[in-house]
Amino acid sequence: MTTLLPPEQRAKTNLELWVDAMDFSSVEELSIYSFHYNDGESPELLINHLLPRVPNLRSLTVADTHLNELILAMPSNALQHLTYLGPGPSENLDPILQKHAESLTSLD
Repeated sequence: MTTLLPPEQRAKTNLELWVDAMDFSSVEELSIYSFHYNDGESPELLINHLLPRVPNLRSLTVADTHLNELILAMPSNALQHLTYLGPGPSENLDPILQKHAESLTSLD
């Protein structure tokens, strides 16, 4: 039996492998329509592995209000455009606005 990945790679989640394989440094717009956490995963996985790799992200579209943690983990005033698809955030937007109000030019 041939193993394609070394042990340290086999221990990673699919999200970690995907993020490691991609170059996100030029991404300015990102849409996340749904994000389902597998066993052992949490929002921190997305925050810790994806966010550091999208330094030029300016526009974010989300359809899952569980991603508010991701928005709040971004550097202050990094977003210019934020769009919620569907029902929108069920929680108070104040923390998000406090974090990104100076840079936001649109909030849908």
